[in-house]
Amino acid sequence: MDGMIISGGLVVGVIIVVLVLIILASCINIVPQANAYIIERLGAYIGTWSVGIHFKVPFLDRVVRRVNLKEQVMDFPPQPVITKDNVTMQIDTVVFFQITDPKLFTYGVENPIMAIENLTATTLRNIIGDLELDQTLTSRETINTHMRSNLDIATDPWGIKVNRVELKNIIPPREIQDSMEKQMKAERERRESILRAEGEKKSTVLVAEGKKESAILEAEAEKEAAILRAEAKKEAMIREAEGRAQAIEAVQRATAEGIRFLNEADPSKAVLTIKSLEAFEKAAREMGCAETFHGYGPEQGYDFLRERIRAYYRQNAGVDLDPQEIFISDGAKSDLGNILDLFDRDNRVLIPSPVYPVYVDTNVMAGRTIQYLEASRDNGFLPMPPEEAADIIYLCSPNNPTGAAYNREQLKVWVEYANRCGAVLLYDAAYEAFVTDPACPRSIYEIKGAETCAIEFCSLSKTAGFTGTRCGYTVVPLALERQGRSLHHFWLRRQTTKFNGVPYIVQRGAEAVFSPEAVSYTHLTLPTNSRV
Repeated sequence: MDGMIISGGLVVGVIIVVLVLIILASCINIVPQANAYIIERLGAYIGTWSVGIHFKVPFLDRVVRRVNLKEQVMDFPPQPVITKDNVTMQIDTVVFFQITDPKLFTYGVENPIMAIENLTATTLRNIIGDLELDQTLTSRETINTHMRSNLDIATDPWGIKVNRVELKNIIPPREIQDSMEKQMKAERERRESILRAEGEKKSTVLVAEGKKESAILEAEAEKEAAILRAEAKKEAMIREAEGRAQAIEAVQRATAEGIRFLNEADPSKAVLTIKSLEAFEKAAREMGCAETFHGYGPEQGYDFLRERIRAYYRQNAGVDLDPQEIFISDGAKSDLGNILDLFDRDNRVLIPSPVYPVYVDTNVMAGRTIQYLEASRDNGFLPMPPEEAADIIYLCSPNNPTGAAYNREQLKVWVEYANRCGAVLLYDAAYEAFVTDPACPRSIYEIKGAETCAIEFCSLSKTAGFTGTRCGYTVVPLALERQGRSLHHFWLRRQTTKFNGVPYIVQRGAEAVFSPEAVSYTHLTLPTNSRV
């Protein structure tokens, strides 16, 4: 009997020990990385457990919430919103958030995720309600920023940090989508027409140049043949009449006369090509020698080329530039796009149509508002300033692709308009060498007041066939300021930051293009005109 009592007591003792061990084990909690536990004792908050091992009081303490501290992503379904101009769109959002205070997250609001979703929907409606349709489609980044700022402030009492808000999709009504597709199709067709016209123009020019060169070669061949026939006849007559001595004398005299005629003749295209090649070759030899090697050159270009350009402006346009105002670049096309780094996206742009596509494409990519000035037969393909003000104005004279060129009085009106409304006139003078009418300036700076409103872009590809080597230049006057700031200073700062400069060899080749012999061949020199 005593043995049975002892055995029963032993079993009870073992059971009690096992229960105690189980209870103690349940009181041990390990908090993993990027997590936090909220602890209550008898229903009251007592603390927040961070990463590591923790012990709770049995039967008194409990874990009420396990909080994930990692950044979380919530993809909310599309919400109907109404724009300022009463267009209903479907917009779905993605919110990236992180719990920064587990206590506030637990006790601050019931169902925090639903609260964020509802707050996102109301905030989105408030922001979109102040924007028109076009602004909504082009201001995605602005909307994201405002959404994140508003949500971050609103969720602070809940212990939530909103890191980023993205508009996933903006879906306009079907009829709006159809209109946008029609507009895009019309724009593509317009560009196609312009490109086709440019291609036809270039083809016509090339055919004409081919015929011209063929005629020149035929004339030269006929001339040489006639000279050879005459020389042969002369040689025969001399040999027959005067003998060997007289023949030698006649040959020497003819040779001297030929040399004189060659020296008095104007330089040909071949001669000019040779001069450029010689400049390239000399520069290449300099770069291959340690004593004459040129490393990083001046950011604005070498002085020898800038002084050549300055002399060209003085001779052909009557304009005296400061060498500091001349920036050597890898082409007018690049600078026409890069100059937009100086301007805000909200600037209003005037662009004649049709015109060089770079003007339109660079501004479309930046999201700027463009007003097209129609160039038609009625206005001589030369549109004039509108009544409303603008910020950026593009002019190309002579124009690509129409070929129309502004005269002095017309450019004077444009300069006065730009100065009056504080606009900057971007003047593309890539085709200035083709100007033959004295009434049409070669440079915008021939117009009084242009130095306070205009930037001029020039290229060597049109006049000297410099397309393979890439060289051009941009003139930014020291006097050009907007809102008390120098655009010359900011352009210099931009070029020294984002542009590596034009190679020394290329600049030496360009210097040869601006030599007096080259200018006399590639340009029709006109008398200098006083500014109007």
